[in-house]
Amino acid sequence: MSRKRAVRDAMTIDNAKHDEANVKAIDEGTAKAVDEAKSETVGKTKAGATAKAIDVAKSETVGKTKAGASEKEASSSGGSHGSDAEGERKAFYARELLAWYRRCKRDLPWRRSRDPYRIWVSEIMLQQTRVETVIPYYHRFMEQFPTIEALADAPEEQVLKAWEGLGYYSRARNLQAAAREVKEEYGGIVPDDPEAVRSLKGVGPYTSGAILSIAYERSEPAVDGNVMRVLSRFFLLTEDIAKPGTRVTIERLARSLIPEGAAGDFNQALMELGATVCTPKSPQCLTCPVMERCGARLEGRVDELPIKAKAKPPRPEARAAALVADESGRLLIRRRPADGPLGAAARAPAGRRQGSGLRRFLARPGRRRRLSGGGCGGARGGARGSGRAAHRPGGVADRCGAYVQPPALGHARVPLPPRSRRGGAASAGLRLDGGGRGEPLSVPEFVRSADPRFRQAVCS
Repeated sequence: MSRKRAVRDAMTIDNAKHDEANVKAIDEGTAKAVDEAKSETVGKTKAGATAKAIDVAKSETVGKTKAGASEKEASSSGGSHGSDAEGERKAFYARELLAWYRRCKRDLPWRRSRDPYRIWVSEIMLQQTRVETVIPYYHRFMEQFPTIEALADAPEEQVLKAWEGLGYYSRARNLQAAAREVKEEYGGIVPDDPEAVRSLKGVGPYTSGAILSIAYERSEPAVDGNVMRVLSRFFLLTEDIAKPGTRVTIERLARSLIPEGAAGDFNQALMELGATVCTPKSPQCLTCPVMERCGARLEGRVDELPIKAKAKPPRPEARAAALVADESGRLLIRRRPADGPLGAAARAPAGRRQGSGLRRFLARPGRRRRLSGGGCGGARGGARGSGRAAHRPGGVADRCGAYVQPPALGHARVPLPPRSRRGGAASAGLRLDGGGRGEPLSVPEFVRSADPRFRQAVCS
């Protein structure tokens, strides 16, 4: 009995252990299942969150795209309106200015022809020179040199003589050199190619644009000081016109304004407006054909524009000039260097008052003189003396100077160096031999008929 009970107890214990193992297995399986369920749930949650995030991102992208499209459309619409307004303003400017010019233009001799040579000559003469001054010179020049061939074949002295009084003689030399090039390279016909024209000596962007637009109706801008002023005022341009970049901007603007088939008249209209109405000082705004939309007038800034940096003031330089006569009354003159200012022009010996260049020149062989009281280069107030100088028979070479009769000097309108009028001349009191007139001739009396610059320098 006890044996059976022991067996039964052992079996009970084994069953309990087995049940415990089963329970443990079940618990482990359940835990594993729970873990798997949790993992699956977390995965699904993450996937859902990711999907949701993707949906949100897509929604935001679509919203931004739509907003960007709306902004772009609005910007495009606004830009289009701005562009249209600017285009209409430019069209107004070109239309009104061209109509005004054709109605009110001045009758100038170079406007009566489309001959590129005549236009070229007039534009070179008009550089730094007033229209009223140029007209008689233009007529005389064209009478002497009616064609490019005539100018190219003429002696340089004849060309300079015809140019005499206009100043800036390098313009005449460059014009003749370019005429010779046109004769040799283009058969005497001014080319209509911008690069070819700009390559000619003395021809810059403005002159090239004027020739090509007026003679050939090429849509090339011709921008000078007048044009920069009128465009700066109308379009309210506040950049410094002395800067190269500003000039490029204005040239681009001027090109965009040129009407089709009317380049010549339009460029001349710009010049005419600047010369007669939109002047540097006291512009005649009430008579301006484009007054209605002028930016400077509407903003009250006409007197401020264009903006231009002030140039450095000229440096005063005291100079002395000497009038030296020989025993027969001829006066000593010399030629300036051909490649310098007023190249090859005849003038009296001159130099800086403080320097010794003039003294050295007069001290060369053949320049013996008797000048008392400090000589030609003395202090202000002048030197006095007989003013007589010996010379070698037959005169002297051009590089040193030559003696001429006083009437020839007066006829030649001998110039002095630039700025020589500043500070006067030390030889104002110099007296020289009258050359058979019976009494000495003072410098002020002699130079009365000479070049104004010469007269002002010597007599001041």
